[in-house]
Amino acid sequence: MTIDPNNLTKEQIQEYARVQSDSAYFSEKFFTVNNEPYSLEKFPYAKAIYEDESEFIVLFLARSLTKSTIATNKITHKLATQAGKSAIATAPTDSQAWRLTKEIFRPNLTDSQHHALGKLIEASEGSDQVGEIDLANGSKWTAKGAWATGKAIRGPHRYYGIADEMQDMTRTAWYVLLEVVNLPGRQIIAMGTGGPQGTIWHEIWEKSDKKEWDGRKWTPTNKNAIPGYSGYHLSQEWSPFETPASLADKKKSYPKTLYLTEVECAFFNAAGLKPAPYEATKGLVVTDMNEIRRLLNSITTKSIGIDWGNVSRWTVCGMTATREPVLIRTGSWD
Repeated sequence: MTIDPNNLTKEQIQEYARVQSDSAYFSEKFFTVNNEPYSLEKFPYAKAIYEDESEFIVLFLARSLTKSTIATNKITHKLATQAGKSAIATAPTDSQAWRLTKEIFRPNLTDSQHHALGKLIEASEGSDQVGEIDLANGSKWTAKGAWATGKAIRGPHRYYGIADEMQDMTRTAWYVLLEVVNLPGRQIIAMGTGGPQGTIWHEIWEKSDKKEWDGRKWTPTNKNAIPGYSGYHLSQEWSPFETPASLADKKKSYPKTLYLTEVECAFFNAAGLKPAPYEATKGLVVTDMNEIRRLLNSITTKSIGIDWGNVSRWTVCGMTATREPVLIRTGSWD
């Protein structure tokens, strides 16, 4: 049936308005997952997140709660229904950011129900790559890893942003993202699992209203929340992909901190972790000069490792013919 845009019925006008304004309805109407229509039936907690238009949406959700899908669907809706808008999706590494393009954003369009959104890519004369997709309506999606310094995500300013794996994001990278996503009406969706207290991710969560889900509704728990920071917390208890038996098995087998971060989705005090005892570590240090000379002279290969954290630390190691590792030098770059 051909629809005349100049002669719409009341019902058609209402339908158009809802498609434009309701990202949850839009997602169920157009998106697919494994060739089936996307549905919120298994994810009742998600509807409020779709409806949330806060400047900062903080998704403190455990694994297997589809936070990446929810966030990317929200931004897909904005780019598809508004001409000339732009968004950037980032994570600590390129592969993590590109996953949102390959697994969610692009399939949202190319695999849409009845191929309704496919023309947004097919009719575009711009880029169609894992790191950048131009839509036919002039909107643009970019995906880049922030790495430690955030330099990789610098560029044109954006309206919308997604920051995935925030538990591993550096403070500097987050601040760069704030500089990039700063156009009027901006919205940034930050998401991640548990991790150490005192990190930028922990600070962002503490700014939010810390909503908890009871199976029917969300309830804010932080009376000192900063306006504009809307937070949601879910443990794997609410995942449709987990069972009481699977959770009990994880609690029995997982290390304590892994269970806290991945299953309960909680922050922990890293200072409280039990350090390695002195007796167990002092034997690793070689003090005999003859032994040191023997080790250095027997090195057959050398390698360097770099940890691109807030402080970039480097380590030069050697390997003997008997595959015995030897520390040669270590240091850091400011």
